[in-house]
Amino acid sequence: YSLSMLFQDTEYGEKFFPIYAMDKSKTIIKENKIKQKNGVLLNNEEYCRIADNLHKMGYINTGSFIDRPPAWFIGDIKLKDCVTKPVKFICSDITKDLNKIDNNNSSVVMCRNMWPYINPDYYAKCAKDMFNNMKVGSVLIIGNYDIEGEQSIENTKLFPKSLIKAGFKPVDIAQGIHQNGFYYNNRPILIYEK
Repeated sequence: YSLSMLFQDTEYGEKFFPIYAMDKSKTIIKENKIKQKNGVLLNNEEYCRIADNLHKMGYINTGSFIDRPPAWFIGDIKLKDCVTKPVKFICSDITKDLNKIDNNNSSVVMCRNMWPYINPDYYAKCAKDMFNNMKVGSVLIIGNYDIEGEQSIENTKLFPKSLIKAGFKPVDIAQGIHQNGFYYNNRPILIYEK
């Protein structure tokens, strides 16, 4: 939903709609579809975090994206339909369904903080399949956990190397990999492009 808000705020953002939110868990997908249909409620902490980020983006108030009752009325705080409707929830397994990426259009594929949960034996094939199924100009985003890996499971921090072997280029100020690994100035390199 944060991507939906971000894309709505940019001139050409609608070309990234719909946003496909995928997970292997049927339960998680079902729960999110129900929340989306009934209205996505925010607790106070979530609202404050979103409001803070919207203010940083230059919004004076949150009314474009969030329904919030007046201060004198007690009620639910929820995301507006304009934020939730562009998101489509789909059950999918990234190790098997990479052909679902639309290779006719540039894509932003976010597969963040999940690779240590996948057997490292699949990394090379997944990275190559992603590369082959993404149009030139597409971007792939991973998370810190994908770089650090799970300490108790061998080879789970190797996914970034698989991306580079497949042909992806790391994106950073330095335009490359620092000698200390997948970090530059103590910041992880999380964005890769085709």
